[in-house]
Amino acid sequence: MPGKRPLSTARRIGVTALFAAAAFAGGTTATAVAAPTGPTVVAAPSNCTVSTLYSSVSAYCANGTGEYRAYTRCDATLWPDYNRYGPWTRAGSGPSTAYCEDIDRAFNYGVQVR
Repeated sequence: MPGKRPLSTARRIGVTALFAAAAFAGGTTATAVAAPTGPTVVAAPSNCTVSTLYSSVSAYCANGTGEYRAYTRCDATLWPDYNRYGPWTRAGSGPSTAYCEDIDRAFNYGVQVR
C-alpha cells in the first residue's frame, strides 16, 4: 500500500512490551488461586437480652460467634433527639451499653448484631 511503512522490529517489540505491561497492570493475567478449604461460618449472636435505665441501655448476647451492640434514641430536653450506640462486643464476653446524656431519656432501643 502506498504511504504506509511496515513497523520496524524495534517498534514491534516496544508495542508488544507496552501491551504486556498494560495487561499486567490491568490484572488480566491469569493466576492460580488455591480453592478455599471451607467457608468461614459466623453465627449471629443469639439469646440476647436488653435492659434499660432512664438514660442508658445495656445488651447482652450469650450465644454465637459474631458481635453485637446496644443502641438507643435519646429524648433530649429542649434539643433535637439523637442516637447513641454501645461498643461492638463479641457474643458471650459481656454487655454493650449505650448512654444518653444524664438528663435525657432513652427510648426506641434494642440490640444490633453482625
